[in-house]
Amino acid sequence: TIAARQDQNSAFGTNFQHITYPKVSVSWIVSDESFFPQYSWLSSFRIRSAYGANGVQPGATTALQTFSTTTSSLALRDATTGADVPGLLAANPGNSLLKPETSTESESGFETDLFNRRIHLDYTYYNKKTTDALIALPIPSSVGAPVTSLQTNIGSTRNSGHEVQINAQVLERKSWAWDVTLSGSRNDNQWVDLGIDAATGVQRVIGAGGVTQQRQGYPLFAQWYRNFKYADTNGDHVIQRSEVQVDSALSFQGVGFAKNIFSIANGFDFFNRKLHINALFDYKGGGKTLEGNYFQCSSTPLACRETQDPTAPLELQARAVALKYGTTLNGTTYTTRAGYFVPFDAWRFREVSAVISLPDRVGAALRAASGSTLVLGARNLHTWTSFTGVDPEQNYGTNANDVQNDFNTSPTPSYFTVRLNLKY
Repeated sequence: TIAARQDQNSAFGTNFQHITYPKVSVSWIVSDESFFPQYSWLSSFRIRSAYGANGVQPGATTALQTFSTTTSSLALRDATTGADVPGLLAANPGNSLLKPETSTESESGFETDLFNRRIHLDYTYYNKKTTDALIALPIPSSVGAPVTSLQTNIGSTRNSGHEVQINAQVLERKSWAWDVTLSGSRNDNQWVDLGIDAATGVQRVIGAGGVTQQRQGYPLFAQWYRNFKYADTNGDHVIQRSEVQVDSALSFQGVGFAKNIFSIANGFDFFNRKLHINALFDYKGGGKTLEGNYFQCSSTPLACRETQDPTAPLELQARAVALKYGTTLNGTTYTTRAGYFVPFDAWRFREVSAVISLPDRVGAALRAASGSTLVLGARNLHTWTSFTGVDPEQNYGTNANDVQNDFNTSPTPSYFTVRLNLKY
């Protein structure tokens, strides 16, 4: 398959007219070829690859230079009193060079059926590069506009990863059966380029000195905190302020999204397929979240375990000291939340459900047709994690940093449902 699309858009800057997005894909069932070796356990084998491009258009009026009307009292020539004069005030400075954010992606993989098609394996590797990223950059006040930033095409990012899925019919009998679906993915992203900062002449850094920084060679929305170290030097199993040392410089700590996702879905059929049970387990990991105890441990009355319980683990006591008191160096006190920016890796018993086909006599009593069912379900049943907060999925809401946190919010609730499906 070969195709192309061309876009012209009034949202583009006046100095940019159009863009073309190509795509091409190929798929080949290699196992159908005469030269491919034949194995009793290999039912089919397909390889595939694709390449394509697409874009994100700027805001509808972002590229336009706009003004707002105003009336000002100005002293006229040969007059001692002022008069109201209509005029214009700068609103949006505009960007005549603005163009779409463009992404090109290539992916390759294979599909195969094994053991008389009882097992299906699907694997994909993808690599996506985005150029001319639409970023709101600060603009100097001398521009005279009320806005503080201007959308600009700068830099490029790369996003790559692996996806795999296995469907297996483990057992199949007349009265019962068992099938399993395993799915997993790994994702990484990185700033390839952020352009040169005109003021410094070096690679641009967005958010320098802050918690969220965009830096070349690092992931998008990288999180930076000060590291700290501790030692129970007097051996009393209580961490004192003097036993904690907080760095003055910020260090990269990780990202706030899940890099690794995995799930196991089981399906069971019993009693000649009259009862079907589904059970789903899933895993998320590779990222970190700001654990909610940082608020209780730094605010009066310091109501958290690490500040009130002398038997709390030393690492918990140390993170509370680093957060509240920190280290003073040359008259400046450095504190850190690094001890509360922790991995949210967790396995969860996500869901179990049972679909029961109603017996004919029950359907007849309800005047329902064949195929009516009773569905019982439960969701979010159990979590296996070393997360130090209440729940790794507890989320106060993603903020401008694109990092979830559990600021005094409720954990994910468990649900139990009953549903009756009647056919007429």
